[in-house]
Amino acid sequence: MAPTIAELSSSNSSQSSTPPFGDDSQSFYDNGGFNGIAPHSVEPVAIIGMGMRLPGGVHDAESFWKMLVEKRDGRCKVPADRFNVDAFYGPGKPGHVNTKYGYFLNDLDLAHCDAGFWSMSKQEVERVDPQQRLLLEVVHECLENAGASTYRGTKVGCYVGVFGEDWVDLQSKDSQISGVYRIAGYSDTMISNRVSYEFDLQGPR
Repeated sequence: MAPTIAELSSSNSSQSSTPPFGDDSQSFYDNGGFNGIAPHSVEPVAIIGMGMRLPGGVHDAESFWKMLVEKRDGRCKVPADRFNVDAFYGPGKPGHVNTKYGYFLNDLDLAHCDAGFWSMSKQEVERVDPQQRLLLEVVHECLENAGASTYRGTKVGCYVGVFGEDWVDLQSKDSQISGVYRIAGYSDTMISNRVSYEFDLQGPR
């Protein structure tokens, strides 16, 4: 039976700190390994809370661990509600895709959002990129998972890696859609700012 996350965490915390390359690891650092940075000079980092949405129906750390233990893969055929992959499948053909498979969050309904939970108005929620709404939900779960409750107004930084501006492309097709929420709602550069604003995180930035 595979160990649980809690069992692994307990096991790791009870073990003494040992060099990553055995007794000879000091010579590894002395010779420039890891850019010459010795382990004691690196500031420790602790993961105290997790929230996630991953392909394969993963919504939390437990379901993620279960998927890893069961050696499952989140890969699936392109969902029919995304686009007709059979019509666009054609390896090497211009305007076609080279695979029928990918990794999708196919068990979410991004149209659902409790606008009253956030500071956004109903009109703003309708215009904001679904990535922002989803990230706000996951960040809230992450903070709950960590047991954090006194973060508002404190020096907490928010850093987000994001790729893709599908929402911008979709909205740009209609020249009549603009309004005051275009910049704050569409740009991927605003995602971390949205989180910081809603949770009142004061930096560092």
